[in-house]
Amino acid sequence: MTVKILYIQPAETFGDKRFLTESFLRISNYLNSKKDELKCEVKESYLDLRFEDLPEYCPENLTEFRSALKTLISDLYEEFSFNVAAICCYTSFTYISSIEVSWMIKKINPSCKIIVGGYHPSVLPNSFFPENIPSYFGEYHLQEATPIDFIIIDEAEIPFFKFIVSFVNGKTKARKNLKEKPEILKREIMENLDDLALIDLSLFMKYKDAINKLEEFYISFNRGCLYRCKFCSSSSSSPMESYRRLRHKSVDKCIAEIKKIINTKWLKIKKLMINDPILFPKRSLKNEFFRRLEKISNIQKIPFRIYVHDRMELCTMKDLEYYKKLNIIPGFGLETGSPTLLCRLGKFLGKNNNLQKAKEYLELAEVFIKKANELDTPIVFLCMGAAPGMDEKTMKETTEFFFGKRFSGKSLVEKFKVNLQIQKYSILPGNDFFNKGEKTLGAKYYFQHWYRIFDSEQAFYSTIIKPSKDLNFPQAMDFLINFLGKLYKAQMKLKNPFYNLSEYFFHRKMYERFLVIYNAKVTEQEKENRLIDYAYISLTAFICFIGMTLNSILNILCLSLV
Repeated sequence: MTVKILYIQPAETFGDKRFLTESFLRISNYLNSKKDELKCEVKESYLDLRFEDLPEYCPENLTEFRSALKTLISDLYEEFSFNVAAICCYTSFTYISSIEVSWMIKKINPSCKIIVGGYHPSVLPNSFFPENIPSYFGEYHLQEATPIDFIIIDEAEIPFFKFIVSFVNGKTKARKNLKEKPEILKREIMENLDDLALIDLSLFMKYKDAINKLEEFYISFNRGCLYRCKFCSSSSSSPMESYRRLRHKSVDKCIAEIKKIINTKWLKIKKLMINDPILFPKRSLKNEFFRRLEKISNIQKIPFRIYVHDRMELCTMKDLEYYKKLNIIPGFGLETGSPTLLCRLGKFLGKNNNLQKAKEYLELAEVFIKKANELDTPIVFLCMGAAPGMDEKTMKETTEFFFGKRFSGKSLVEKFKVNLQIQKYSILPGNDFFNKGEKTLGAKYYFQHWYRIFDSEQAFYSTIIKPSKDLNFPQAMDFLINFLGKLYKAQMKLKNPFYNLSEYFFHRKMYERFLVIYNAKVTEQEKENRLIDYAYISLTAFICFIGMTLNSILNILCLSLV
């Protein structure tokens, strides 16, 4: 038997286009490393809908999109008669398009086994069940049905390999019809990451022009995180077991993969993004990695800059010197300048999640900023704009941290170059904030299940929230817009290349669009609700009045009879 696997990356409704090794590439590499156990021929093809020049997937272009998609997949099927289709629903931003492409595959090849994996199906597998498929799909496809046959939750290498083994042996269960629920495959986690095959980039070669145009490539060395931030996928209530179990590859394997990327002739990138939550939390491994990378750089020029995530408590001044020396840009999750909000975000472990720890964290951030300026090397601080838990107090604390005149009459951002990468907070499924934020923080999520909304601006709905009981969305956005204005003005005066006017106006325009959507969708709905409430109260009052009047009449009648 020959297994022909089609890997498909659907279009995203938001965010940067990224080539991620931890999706199809690792799955394919692992599968091919175990071909001897399969005892069959495996053929693979990769289709990335983000780079196939399709019309934008939105209501306005739906007919044209479906026609183009049908032609694309039909032509592919003629030359590559796939019998397994693996869909990467990496985030909730690809949920709707994952369903759309799955339906098209099922129509073109009804016997094809369709399997979906990624973060969204891992945290919300039920969203692919027939009863939960958005109803508008029923206008074109089968109602109350699902094209998905199997769902992988958490890491995919082992479950997908075992699925293919079962498929080859004829043991995969076929659904009686498309109205039956898909089968959720058993969760299996990689215990030893060195069991993963050495990276082979052949699968992505088809899109080499797209990769080289983006000029960046993503790779991971570790899996899991030590921390349990409430806004993160490793938070306590997240079903992602793999995100809470820290594992790492050997430094030998990591260095071998960097060499493989350097020596892949068709790959011409300027940025290698090491996408781990924390670059080697274990001190001995980080030190060894620095030494080994330095050894490579002494022999040959590394043709790209490396970007990593790190944690300030685990990073030393010596590490910053290595980052400078090895042309590495680290990113740190600062999140906010408010110690109160840092605690609400659950930024620190267990009993350490207190104001004193938060203040020490911000003091450490200042130390890092000063050191980076001294070394003249960029470090990036990731921050969230208008997050749940934000209120008047946290806004004042944030303003004081960044704009308070603590440095000889100057503020932090007036005195030092400070690279803040600010992203408007989005409610993403599968973390404590998504599950409990409204109850614990007094927040209001106007479109909590935004990923089900079929709209060209779908992703914007994920950002529209009331941060806390006493702070509404427009107030939060006004603070964020004013904050950005002051930040950009101060940093551009220092000639910090991290900031430019076009980027500022892009963010401002986007934030103003958020407000337009809020006023159009939320404000009008709240007005309607108030009118309904008023009508209900008026009707209740009228009924009470009628009841009291009738009661009075009856009392008069009773008295007259006496």
